[in-house]
Amino acid sequence: MRESFRAEVRQIAGGVAFETVMHHADAFARTAYAEETMEATARRVVERVARAVAGERVARAEEIVRTAEEVAERAAARTAEQVAG
Repeated sequence: MRESFRAEVRQIAGGVAFETVMHHADAFARTAYAEETMEATARRVVERVARAVAGERVARAEEIVRTAEEVAERAAARTAEQVAG
C-alpha cells in the first residue's frame, strides 16, 4: 500500500510541478523581453540558414565551374589530337 501511495503522491507532485512551470513559462512568454528574444533568435536562425544555403550554392557553382573546365580541357585535347592526327 505504501508504494502505491508514494506513486500517487509522486504523480500529483509531478503534475503540480508541471502546471507551475507551464504557468510561469506562459507568463514569461507574454513579456516584451521574451518577444524580443524570440524575434532576435528567429532572425539569427534565418541568417544562419541563409548563409548555409548561400554557401552550398557557392560550393555547387564552384563544382560546376571545375567540371566545365575539365570538360573543356578534354574537348580541347581531343580537338588538338584530331587536328594533329
